[in-house]
Amino acid sequence: MTFRLPLALALLAGSLPVLAEGWARGEGGFYANVSYARISSSTFYGVHGEEVPFPGRSSLEQRATLYLEYGLSDSITVVASIPWKSLTANGFSTSSTTAGLADADLRLRHTWRLGSSLFLGLEAGATIPLGYRVHVFPALGTHQTDVNVDAGLAGALPFLPGGFFSADVGYRHRGGEVQNEIPFAFKVGAFPLRNAGLFVGVDGWKSTSDFEGVDPSFGFFGADSERLSGQLEGYVKLTERWHVNGKLRRILSGKNTVGGTEYSVGVAFQK
Repeated sequence: MTFRLPLALALLAGSLPVLAEGWARGEGGFYANVSYARISSSTFYGVHGEEVPFPGRSSLEQRATLYLEYGLSDSITVVASIPWKSLTANGFSTSSTTAGLADADLRLRHTWRLGSSLFLGLEAGATIPLGYRVHVFPALGTHQTDVNVDAGLAGALPFLPGGFFSADVGYRHRGGEVQNEIPFAFKVGAFPLRNAGLFVGVDGWKSTSDFEGVDPSFGFFGADSERLSGQLEGYVKLTERWHVNGKLRRILSGKNTVGGTEYSVGVAFQK
C-alpha cells in the first residue's frame, strides 16, 4: 500500500496553520515526507471475509516512502509517492523475501474553497509499477498501470480545539485481471496543544469483484482484495518547517488480505 496524504485532509491549507499537510501548496510551495512502516501478520482474511489463522506461517511487510508535493499554481499541486518495499512470506520450512522499488503514485490536484473553513478537491493520476519482476514471489505489484480519481471534502470542527474533519472517496481502474476498486477515508482530528495533534479515522478500499472463483492469495501478490482499517495518529510540529508523526493502523476486516497492526513513523519538511 502506497503512502499518500488524504486528499481531504490536505485541503485544509490555511484553515489550520499548524498542519503541515497544506494543499494546495501555492505556487512554488514544496512539501516532502519520509516515512517508515512495518506490519507483521500471522492472520489472514479469506475471499469471503472469514478470519484465517495460519499457524507456522506469517508475512512481514516493510516500507520506506518518499512523498513529495509541489505547487504549480495557487490551486494546482503535483504529487509523487515513491515507495521502497520489502515483503517476506514465511512458510513451515521455507522463507521468501522480495525487496525493491514498488508502485509509484503520481497525481495532479485541484482545489476549491467553498467558505472560510470548507474545501472541495479533485485529483487524478496513475499508479505505475517500478520494481515488478516476473516469477518472483512475493511480488511487489501486478506489473500493471492503474488510473486513479479521487474527490475530497474537508472542514473545521469548531467544537474541538483546532478540530477538523476530512472525507475522501475515489475510483481506481485496475490494469490487468484485478477488478476495479473504490478507495475511501474518513478522519477527525484536534490540536489540544498548539503544536501537537491527535487524529483518528478509518480507511481502506472496496473491490468491485464478487469474489466468486477468486483464488486465495492472502495479500502476498496482486489479486482481488478489500480492506477496512482503523487508525490513530499523533503529530508534533517541531519548527515552522519540520514536523514528525507516528501512526498505528489496525486492519479491522477484509477479503483476500492480511490482518494485523501496522506501525509507522515519519518526518516532514515544507517551505
